[in-house]
Amino acid sequence: MKKVIYDCDNTMGLDNRDIDDGLALVYLVENKDVELLGVCTTYANDSLEYVHKQTLELVEDLGINLNVYKGRGKFEMNDYTGFGYKRFEDDGNFESNEAAKFIVEMANKYPNEIDLLATGSMQNLYDAYMIDNEIGEKLNSVVLMGGITGDLYFGDKIMKELNFSVCPKGAEVAIKKYKNVSILTGNRCMDVEFGTNELDKVKALGNNIKNEFIINKIEKWMREFKEKYNYDSIVLWDVIAAIYLMNPDMFRDDFMRVVSTEEDLFEGRLVEGESAARINIPVVLDDKKINDEMIKVVFERWYKNLAKQKVGNE
Repeated sequence: MKKVIYDCDNTMGLDNRDIDDGLALVYLVENKDVELLGVCTTYANDSLEYVHKQTLELVEDLGINLNVYKGRGKFEMNDYTGFGYKRFEDDGNFESNEAAKFIVEMANKYPNEIDLLATGSMQNLYDAYMIDNEIGEKLNSVVLMGGITGDLYFGDKIMKELNFSVCPKGAEVAIKKYKNVSILTGNRCMDVEFGTNELDKVKALGNNIKNEFIINKIEKWMREFKEKYNYDSIVLWDVIAAIYLMNPDMFRDDFMRVVSTEEDLFEGRLVEGESAARINIPVVLDDKKINDEMIKVVFERWYKNLAKQKVGNE
């Protein structure tokens, strides 16, 4: 069983905001091979305040017993379609970051046992490193969702990179100061689309309150995404990263020596060159298997567990 810390920018439930962090959280909770030690919140999809609030509400709405730790950083999302956001100068108060302190505490309690999945800004990884410069050697592995190696096209529209670009110094630290790093880039995640066929499979499983709760969120985001990009499918970026963490055999390793500077990472770009930072950029082997795994764990297993609970309570 893997000991996992999930660091995310969940906005499931907010209008015109992505849902993949929330689905990745459910995937981890429902995965029998995961011991989820805690959830950390950070900014990117929206401000830290909105993300933290939505994560607490999601945990409560879904009846999940988890501790949620708030990160640090002032950030405003103005235009989600074009990822128009406002960065604020870092006040440097990294020791006030409860999420970063939690990561450091757990890494010292369970050295080389923890897998860290980070799917928002890299602020908490940066602050954890500032608190403990050896943190990168104390984790078993780090899986990041973010970065691009080329433009992200949905039809004729380009989506800008978000997770690395909102905190480029954090991204640089995550890439260069942590060991066993894998990055699920935007480009690689786009190999797996979630469309109406996949949604129909979910609906065919049956109805219950919690499944309906999530299905409604997916349908809402698919409509909003269609309006923004005129594209019929969505990409569940963070779920793909979570699936890689638990099922690396569904991917092919592809190592890249990353020399990206903070300036490169302002645009989220991963630049290859001569460097000691040898990073795995996994390649999806079969997009259907990835979607099937997500449906099996997030919906089918959850549905069966709820049915068992219902029988047990009768």
